[in-house]
Amino acid sequence: MTLFRTVAPGAMAVSVAEAKANLRIAHGSEDELIGSLIAAATEEVERTTSLALIDQDWRMTLDDVPRSSMVRLKRGPVKEVLSVTAYGADGEARVLDPETYLLDSASAPAGTTTPAVS
Repeated sequence: MTLFRTVAPGAMAVSVAEAKANLRIAHGSEDELIGSLIAAATEEVERTTSLALIDQDWRMTLDDVPRSSMVRLKRGPVKEVLSVTAYGADGEARVLDPETYLLDSASAPAGTTTPAVS
């Protein structure tokens, strides 16, 4: 299983202004450093917890569908599954009908149940 972020967060988890207020910094000479520290801290928390702090899109690839047909989504929380593409033995791609799979977003980690793919 491999995860690829396809759409990065549109904002930071904490704004530079919020961080500066918490740190009691009134000048702007450290804004760039504070912004990079926020980004690094956010990335570390997301990597360690497997949680996305801000809305973002991910693509997950699997070598094979598990026998149970339950695919655990390793990054959460999951709001929606945009599409599921399966590849047959001949390498031909097939986008599955959304009616054929179910997102279980209440579980942690979230998962989808897919039909058997041949």
